[in-house]
Amino acid sequence: METVVRPWIESTWQHIQHDLEGPRVPHAWCLTGAWGLGLATVSDRLVARLLCPDVREQSACGRCQSCRFLMQGAHPDRLKLTAEGAAGRIRIDAVRDAIALVYSTSTLGQGRVIEVTPADALNTEASNALLKVVEEPPVGTRFVFSTHLPGALLPTLRSRMRRIDLSLASWDAVCAEGVRIGLSEAQVSRGQWLLQEPFVGHDDPSRLADAEVVLKTLQSVATGADPQWGANQIKGLSPILVLTVMVRIVESCLHGQADSAGCARRFGPEAFQAPFPEASGLFQLLDRIHAQRMPTARGIAHMALPGFGSLLAVWSHLWSKVQRP
Repeated sequence: METVVRPWIESTWQHIQHDLEGPRVPHAWCLTGAWGLGLATVSDRLVARLLCPDVREQSACGRCQSCRFLMQGAHPDRLKLTAEGAAGRIRIDAVRDAIALVYSTSTLGQGRVIEVTPADALNTEASNALLKVVEEPPVGTRFVFSTHLPGALLPTLRSRMRRIDLSLASWDAVCAEGVRIGLSEAQVSRGQWLLQEPFVGHDDPSRLADAEVVLKTLQSVATGADPQWGANQIKGLSPILVLTVMVRIVESCLHGQADSAGCARRFGPEAFQAPFPEASGLFQLLDRIHAQRMPTARGIAHMALPGFGSLLAVWSHLWSKVQRP
């Protein structure tokens, strides 16, 4: 099946392909990686590869009945467990139904694939229910777990899977790919530092523009603008985009305490300059942002305007305590 080739995705795929061609093919995979690196792309490619009877050039053929079903989103042997409800958890009933299904005969004869995403949405009960079948699945059954937060998985479940970490290739390779598709090195760098999506300026320029709005808003609030004004500036933007940029900027300020020049390289010399707020306060703000970001990323919660105002008020307070020379 056609996929967007990125240096780190292709590198990760080669590791997977090595396992698929080895003497002991894993029956359960755990794909991990930061937001924005293409975890879903790798997961979809692996699922298609596992279900395709006519693999070509290390990937699914894209033409057989199995591949056509996948492209239509209606493959009878692919079951996807995902977060549901206000709590953003994978229901134990859905897990039990999936376990019952794997012991039945597959429809197309290529076995079954159970996808679990985000795997960190499994609670302890659901994780425990999966332990036995993940360790000793029926012949032809494969599991593909994916998560941005591998540490949130039950250790006994995590230990039963082949873990594949999706990470960036060398920065030179990323920049070279960016130039190849028409981006400047500055655009690649800004996309990476704000969204962990170095090619967003090519793939979705409006997302990069929105991220720039968040950056400028945080800069203004840090230098005295009203937090509620800031909340109004970003209220129409994607909540997960706003929270992602906030995480990246707060983390950069933490790094900036040891490397202020690095912070300037990331966001421009006009954005944030030393001295920075105290680390303890930045860590507390980071915890609050992460607490909102996880359920928002699962699509089961949306940050309301007062919520952004609250985070920006904390941001403003931290900067107001900075002693300027």
